[in-house]
Amino acid sequence: GDTAPPIVLTDASGEYPLAPHLEILRDPTRQLTIEDVASPAFSEQFTSNQQRVPNLGVTNDAVWLRFRVQNDASADNRWLLALHEQRQGNVDLYLPNGDGAFRVEQTGRNLPFISRDVPNREFVFHLDPPVGGQETVYMRLQSASPMIIPLTIFSTEALAQREQSDLFLYGLFYGAMLIMAGYNLFLFFSLRDTSYLYLALFILFYSLNQGARDGLAHQYIYPNLADRFINELSAVLWMIFLIFFSIRVLETRTRVPRIHRLLVSLVFLLPIWFLVRLFIPLNVVGLVMLQAGLILMGLAGFVVWRQGYRPARIYLLSLILFFAVAFIFIVDGFALFSNFSFSDKPLLLAMALGALLGSLALADRVNLLQAQTEKANRELERSERKYHSLFDNSRDGIFISTREGKILDVNPALLKMFGMTRADLADMSAKDFYFDPADRAVFVQAIDEGGFVQDYPVRLVRRDGSVIDALVSATNWEDVQSGQVGYQGVMRDITEQRRIEQELAGQQAHLQQVVAEERGRLARELHDSVTQSLYSIGLYANAAARALQINKKNVAADHVKQIVQLALEAMVDMRSLIFELRPPALEKVGLAAALQTRLQAVEGRAGVAIEFHTEGNDGLPLSVQTELYRIAQEALSNVVKHAHAKHVAVNLNFDQKCTALEIRDDGAGIDLRSARQKNTMGLRSIAERAQKINGVLTVEGKPGQGTLVRVEVPNG
Repeated sequence: GDTAPPIVLTDASGEYPLAPHLEILRDPTRQLTIEDVASPAFSEQFTSNQQRVPNLGVTNDAVWLRFRVQNDASADNRWLLALHEQRQGNVDLYLPNGDGAFRVEQTGRNLPFISRDVPNREFVFHLDPPVGGQETVYMRLQSASPMIIPLTIFSTEALAQREQSDLFLYGLFYGAMLIMAGYNLFLFFSLRDTSYLYLALFILFYSLNQGARDGLAHQYIYPNLADRFINELSAVLWMIFLIFFSIRVLETRTRVPRIHRLLVSLVFLLPIWFLVRLFIPLNVVGLVMLQAGLILMGLAGFVVWRQGYRPARIYLLSLILFFAVAFIFIVDGFALFSNFSFSDKPLLLAMALGALLGSLALADRVNLLQAQTEKANRELERSERKYHSLFDNSRDGIFISTREGKILDVNPALLKMFGMTRADLADMSAKDFYFDPADRAVFVQAIDEGGFVQDYPVRLVRRDGSVIDALVSATNWEDVQSGQVGYQGVMRDITEQRRIEQELAGQQAHLQQVVAEERGRLARELHDSVTQSLYSIGLYANAAARALQINKKNVAADHVKQIVQLALEAMVDMRSLIFELRPPALEKVGLAAALQTRLQAVEGRAGVAIEFHTEGNDGLPLSVQTELYRIAQEALSNVVKHAHAKHVAVNLNFDQKCTALEIRDDGAGIDLRSARQKNTMGLRSIAERAQKINGVLTVEGKPGQGTLVRVEVPNG
């Protein structure tokens, strides 16, 4: 391979970058020893470095370095070799001891800090090339982190000056980060907003991660421990808390639920990656997850910003800085730019500025929340005014009481319901309102079991001792400030409603009784009239058939006449029943027209001569018209079915004082004494209907002399 020129040390300079003088040999087997690589067999396998800073990316190979040192400086100069990449796992320096063998100096983050030859945050070794002579130095590197190899030879004075300026910058960075972390922790304990806690923890763990990269954490925080996984662990932790911070600040759960689920998934995947990383080198996967998380957070911030959420603006600015730093790590990790090296000094400034912008984003969010809170307070005040308006003006009683029964507040409607004043409530308990005080415990148990009651029936007592029925809807109640618990609810007085319901129930029972009697009457009418007629028609039809068989045509003709007569009677009975079931619409045609229609359709077709006279104007209420029509219907049915009258006269007279309905026939008449003793349904129905409309009923008649039914109803 190509041979790199030796580095020549002189008194003119105290700092010599080694990149142009390095020769590199990769050992995929990681089994080669110093004897192997220093032998002639491997001498030609070294290749000269062509990069400004050697960067082999993430690799599992062991890497051997070789360089030659020509010391033309005076003997007073002391030289140090510095490796400026503190993430290297194992760093072994092989120095010739003059007899062809090598002595080895071992360090690296996989070893405790106290094992180092020179106590420095970087990997620093004493280098003592012979004055005026030349020697060949070997170094073996092996690491799970990116194989970046910035090597420099310093004089002791030059390294001290460089360290002084670097430590000043690091002091500024860590001081600013600790101040911001402490400030956000203070806000967290003051406001109890976990956003500040997440930001503080992000800053702390990022600072620890930076300290692991620059070596200060290994030097000052855990010098007796190996630094095998602190870098990766701190990176996982700062990434997790940055995600938590983003979720809180951007309100991703509600604003961008899909991205929220991806971020939460990444929070679970990062610890899993770290645990697997303990056994299997998966550095590339970690870098990809880091960048994926930042992309997701950036996308969430952009979408939320587009939704008009103001704090997302500053958040996006801070995330751009974080993303830029992470991108540089990716570039270094994959060795994408072989001739370009990134200094960590601008990265420190970018991260400090990003953390500051994150704090400003939180402050902007707090201002927004404060504005929203003030608006919510104004809305709450309006709601409270509306509540008090409803509370004071509600027609239903509203109450608030403790579990023990102490009355805390009631509205005017409840005071009116019980006939009390607020002063009357001072010494009263809730159970004092109950007709049976034991019902209070039952009521409380019902709420405790279900959390609420709705339309719960109770019996209560007014101040004057009268009992009221009420329905109560109530729930559990708690005063957050005082810690009091109890019940709040609405009470409605249904005493009058219950009275009306009872009256309606009585009327319903009476109506059902009337319906049952009417059904029985109709059944009897069908049995006594139509059914008997049909049965007789059947008998005469059979008799006529037998007469025809024996050629007695005259007898058969008589039977047919009887069948015709019976059929006509059955039709009259059916029309009468149909009119009873479906009378004319009185509200449309009036009482006089309805009676005339009835007479023509039923009695007229039954062969009864009809006289119908009416005088005056019909101004009766519909209820009175209905009862008079039913009275006429019952009387006319008796005329057709029982009186066998040839003539019937119906007079309907409307005048200013009363309305008179009169029905007179020339039929078989009636034995009034016998009818009253038997309490026949027809007369009882007529009498009940007349009484219902405050009418005066007159029934006259004698056997063989016809019947008169007259009802007089006072107007008004």
